Amino acid sequence: VLDVEMRDGDPNNFRMRGGIGMVATRLSAEGPVIKDKSSFIGGFRTTYSDWILGLINVPEVQRSSVTFYDANLRYTHRFNENNQIILSGYSTRDNTVFNDEFGFEYSTNGGQISYKKVINPQLLSTLSVTVSEYEAIGRELRDSVTSAQLTTRYQYLKVKEVLSYNPDEDLSIQGGFSGIFYRIA
Repeated sequence: VLDVEMRDGDPNNFRMRGGIGMVATRLSAEGPVIKDKSSFIGGFRTTYSDWILGLINVPEVQRSSVTFYDANLRYTHRFNENNQIILSGYSTRDNTVFNDEFGFEYSTNGGQISYKKVINPQLLSTLSVTVSEYEAIGRELRDSVTSAQLTTRYQYLKVKEVLSYNPDEDLSIQGGFSGIFYRIA
């Protein structure tokens, strides 16, 4: 299990960062939406690496392509010191073509809403609902009666409640429940 949690955006100051490289570029931004109450953080990356394939002196490689992008966004709103809601989303797509003959495309899209409630200074409740979809497509690109395409899609819905009990700084006890629904198409 991979559990990646994005940090909250800066609730007081707006800031942007970015970079341009030889094969990829990135841009991120964060800042307040309502000062001291809500914030956002988001980022985007993409590649433009096909020009490198054109430098390789192999015709099949020159007729190939490799691209991707990914984007994420998180919005956090604090109603008061004991209650907050978090909305987050993620999207990615990879596309590979070899010699204009066949290709692979992969994508993942997901979103989550979480509600965090401080019950008392030692007890925190986190309720979250997560949805996600993964799709993979393999296809032949030649114009032919025998060309084929294979598409696989997985959809995911998860509801999770976690209670975190922290009686002191050296001890943390967590418990809860989760239910997951998968759909394979």
